[in-house]
Amino acid sequence: MTIDKLTVFSEAGDKNTDELNLSQGFPLKLQPARQWMNWLFNKITLKINSVIDGLGELDTNKVNTTDIVDNLESNDSKKPLSARMGKKLNDEKLDKADLAEGEAPIFAARAWANFNGGTGEIRKSGNVESVVRNSHGNYTITFTKPMPHKDYVVITGVSNFGAGTNFGVVSQTVDGFVLQSVYGGDNTIALFDPTLAMVTIFC
Repeated sequence: MTIDKLTVFSEAGDKNTDELNLSQGFPLKLQPARQWMNWLFNKITLKINSVIDGLGELDTNKVNTTDIVDNLESNDSKKPLSARMGKKLNDEKLDKADLAEGEAPIFAARAWANFNGGTGEIRKSGNVESVVRNSHGNYTITFTKPMPHKDYVVITGVSNFGAGTNFGVVSQTVDGFVLQSVYGGDNTIALFDPTLAMVTIFC
C-alpha cells in the first residue's frame, strides 16, 4: 500500500517559543503562538515522512517468501537461502580432515548404478536416468545430467560367471554409454545377462 507524505508546515519564519517549558508547556496566560505550532507540526511532519521513507525502502528491499530457497534444486545463485537449509548444509558439510592426505587431487564418482542385467531394472543409482536392455547382454545407460566430456572412465562389475567374463564399453557420449557383457569361460564366446551389473563413472 502506498503511503503519501504529509504536507510540510511553515518551513520558514520566526518561531515564538518565549516562556515555553518542555515539561509544563506554555504559561496559562499565554496562548501558543501560531509560529510555534507551525514549527511543532513541521518537526512532527518531518519525522513521520522519515518513517515513511524507511517503510518505502523496506518494501523495495523486502524478500518474498516464494524467493527463499529451502532445497538444493534451485540454480538461481541470487536467491536467498533459508536458515533451515543453511544449517543443514553446515551440519552435513565435509570436513577437510576426512579427506585423504597428499598432493594428488581427489576425484569423486560422477555417476553409478546397480541394475539387473536380465531386465535393466535399476536397484540403486546416482545420476543415472535409465538403463535399457537393448538385447541379450547389451545395455544403454543414460545420465540424468551429462558428463563434462565424453572421455570419462567407466568401471564395471558383474556376477553370474567367474573367470572369462567381460563387461565392457561399446560406445560413449556425454549423455550416456553402451555396455556389453560377454562370457567365454567354457571355450565359447557368447553374450549373457548378469544378475548383478554395476557401473561407476569417473570424470
